[in-house]
Amino acid sequence: MNLKELVRTQSNLVANRQDESASLCKQAYFLIAEAESQGFVDKAPLKQAMRLFIQAARQKRRYVEPYVGLAYLSLLIEQREVAKKYLTTALQIEPNNEDALRLQSYLTEEPEALPEEGLKLPELDDLDPDQLYDQLEQTLFGLIRELMKMPPPLATLEPDALEALQKQTDELESQAQTYDKQIQSLEREFDTSELRRRIRPLEAMLKRAQKALEASEKMVQIQSQIQGLLQTVKNISARLAQPTPELLQRTENELESLMDSCDWAADQLDALEEQGHDISPLAHSYHVLTAIIEQIRDSLDEQSA
Repeated sequence: MNLKELVRTQSNLVANRQDESASLCKQAYFLIAEAESQGFVDKAPLKQAMRLFIQAARQKRRYVEPYVGLAYLSLLIEQREVAKKYLTTALQIEPNNEDALRLQSYLTEEPEALPEEGLKLPELDDLDPDQLYDQLEQTLFGLIRELMKMPPPLATLEPDALEALQKQTDELESQAQTYDKQIQSLEREFDTSELRRRIRPLEAMLKRAQKALEASEKMVQIQSQIQGLLQTVKNISARLAQPTPELLQRTENELESLMDSCDWAADQLDALEEQGHDISPLAHSYHVLTAIIEQIRDSLDEQSA
């Protein structure tokens, strides 16, 4: 192989490595977007994205994109010092890289801890469009980090937990409305697609909270229905201590109606379970109900024999 062919081969190899690195970074950013769209409920895509960025950096050491991606992920998981190292490397490779400079600015300006009242929403009247865009971009990045720390909203029957879920849902809805209004105010001046992307985790978390709240309300309704049925069957069971032909016939008729109500409760429980909600607090009461009904039916069969 002559020198010219060697140089050509080396150039092709470098180009191929850059293409592979770019492809890996594209996959990593897709995984980050997927995690964001789900409100960071599942952290697995972020771990996989980090592995892809590391692999991309190994493929092409002088490619800036994987270091920017690793810095972004490090910030999301509160690894500030690690993020600084990745940004230092990124800016050594490409000193004017806008994404790296933006993250470095965020890292420098962001306070170490958020105030107790949480993230402060920028006021529309206080900022010009450029300032509002910058403030929103920074605030939404901080919001993403806060959402990552939040446990996923779950349906509940506990009064205190249900009250907390209602409060969380109201706060998320208020935040979503405020951010949406502010982003709308910038649409004439800027391309707001990046801000819209950053608000997706909030929207996803709000949807989960709303679904959990809706399921909780349904569970309360089912619980009330089951408790009423339990009281009814207990009264019937007590009456059968002194059976008469008329009572046995009336009880038989009542059982038909009770079974229809049980079927309704069972259908509702199945629907909740298919949606991924924990129905165990209700399932126990339902099984007690059906067990008592079976005892009454057995008693009726013995009396009729």
